[in-house]
Amino acid sequence: MIYNTLFLNSEPLSEEIRPHVVWQTRLGSKVIMKPVSVLNHLTGERELFVQDEKNTIYLINDAGRILW
Repeated sequence: MIYNTLFLNSEPLSEEIRPHVVWQTRLGSKVIMKPVSVLNHLTGERELFVQDEKNTIYLINDAGRILW
């Protein structure tokens, strides 16, 4: 059995609830996969690995800069 719950609210969100953007990065085309969080073995920092429609892969650091 599968149970689902759905809550809809028509009231606008207050400013304190709205998410804020920490950083943005422009890629060559539309992303086709869910970004994967990876650990840099040299620095120990978390980075994002993602692929776009043109089959280009990107490694993005925590500041939004494309490393490769």
